[in-house]
Amino acid sequence: SREFSQSLLNKLESLYDTSPDLLKSRQRYQQTLEQLNRRNIVVVVSAGNEGELQDQLRQQNLNSSPTFFDNLFSSHNHTINVGAVDGQHRLWAESNPGADLLAQGVAIPITVAQTTRYYDGTSFAAPRVAELIDEMRKLNPTLS
Repeated sequence: SREFSQSLLNKLESLYDTSPDLLKSRQRYQQTLEQLNRRNIVVVVSAGNEGELQDQLRQQNLNSSPTFFDNLFSSHNHTINVGAVDGQHRLWAESNPGADLLAQGVAIPITVAQTTRYYDGTSFAAPRVAELIDEMRKLNPTLS
């Protein structure tokens, strides 16, 4: 069972790393990020929410490459990758490791039609970082 699972994970990683369509899309995205960077536009990306899956793979002694869970939209040179913490500043269990910054992304209140619900995720932490960057640039427009 473990050998089969590892083989399946290896095949998935291979497809992830060698898919011509995916490689082509990554290259176009990288070019777009470079253009945005030249225009001094900051791209904030959610790190991803597969932390618990990574822990489960480790518990089953299944090995994945260090970059397997990296967000496809992250680029260590051209994006700020955001992970999530809870209200006590503890890393949220599902937040992917390797984030550049952490922000509160647990129990975020969202109100729609006078109904408030609470949500978790790096996608809820990223706007907080984008807002902080905006405020910093208002104070100092020359920041890159």
